[in-house]
Amino acid sequence: MLQAIILVTILVEAALAVAILKTGRGVLLFVMIGVLVAAAGAYAIDVAIVTDEERVRESLYGICYAMEAKDERVVKAFIHPENNKTSQEAIWAMNRGYVESWRLSGLEVVINEVEFPRTATVGFIGKISGRSKDSSEAFTNFPIRFELQFEEQEDGRWLITNHNYDMDLMKSIKKQ
Repeated sequence: MLQAIILVTILVEAALAVAILKTGRGVLLFVMIGVLVAAAGAYAIDVAIVTDEERVRESLYGICYAMEAKDERVVKAFIHPENNKTSQEAIWAMNRGYVESWRLSGLEVVINEVEFPRTATVGFIGKISGRSKDSSEAFTNFPIRFELQFEEQEDGRWLITNHNYDMDLMKSIKKQ
């Protein structure tokens, strides 16, 4: 949405600037100012409204950054307290080595509005580059397919309640 607002504003402002140059009319300057004010208002509204999907994505990126920084306390803050399996596996994975870079692709967020509390399923492929703790092993863009389940908390946060992953993604790609 934001890109569309900016693009339309640039196009309208360019057209009005050409019209001012051709006609020499100062009235169009006020129209240009009006367009800029309207675009700024639309931008402010777009920034102010945070959707549930954006909140889920913020939680996902938050745990990714925390794992990269090896911040166990923050990692656990994104995982539901009753979800010991995910918490233990996240800490184990985080302590296995050093992540030098990561990327998410094919990110899909599906929010279930019917359940209460509301839940979301997030699917994506994570590509991770780094090295093992003893530096004996390096990996570049190692793909892992993830599916995470989130649950909305009373305070509006979305916490991970379950996870699944497939590290054999390369094998399934080669078979196709």
